Amino acid sequence: MDTNAKTSNLRTMSQMMLSIAESYFASLDAVLKGEKRIVSVLSDSESNARFEKHRMIIKVVEDIFTKLDPISREIINNDFFHNENKFWWIKIYPTSTYYRLKNTALREFLELYSN
Repeated sequence: MDTNAKTSNLRTMSQMMLSIAESYFASLDAVLKGEKRIVSVLSDSESNARFEKHRMIIKVVEDIFTKLDPISREIINNDFFHNENKFWWIKIYPTSTYYRLKNTALREFLELYSN
């Protein structure tokens, strides 16, 4: 596989991961807000179904985190879920190692997510 294909594939996987992270945080926010008004949520079946969908997204993502190896967990968490420092990895990994590990972490997470 040439370098452009690898970069494109990494970019595509990263976009998918960003979408999953956004869904996770939106679901977390919805559930936290929903728990504050649990009575109204439980009285409306449509709201209850949405509430359960959000809880399922949270559960799936958190279950995947428990199955990832520690390095993959660190990369996914720091790059997509708690991205306070874009270059958090620079003092830990050489650039080529970081991108190789990131590629592995993304494949691992997305494979578990698709199952």
